Amino acid sequence: MIASVLVIGCGKRRPPLPPVERVQQRTELLSGTQQGNAVILSWPAPLRNAQDDSVQSIRRIDIYRLAENPGSPRGLTEDEFAARATLVGSVAYEQIQNAGENLTYFDSLE
Repeated sequence: MIASVLVIGCGKRRPPLPPVERVQQRTELLSGTQQGNAVILSWPAPLRNAQDDSVQSIRRIDIYRLAENPGSPRGLTEDEFAARATLVGSVAYEQIQNAGENLTYFDSLE
């Protein structure tokens, strides 16, 4: 009897949540400059962000790099880039929330 009361008390307290999905989005207004062994990337900050509990909320921006030989073909699809690129850094949620007009990322090319 006591065991059945304890078992009844077990279980989920909230409905299950969907898994967090990484959504690929790109900016058309990305600019980059090289200073020595560093590349400085800059792009417009999102105009507004969804509420924190929304699946559309931007929690982090990941930066990927793909190093190729100078003679490599220039055409590359988004899928090819995604399959071959390496994650080199991220822009944190706090920086996104506090951004003015632009976001900036410094890549030391190491």
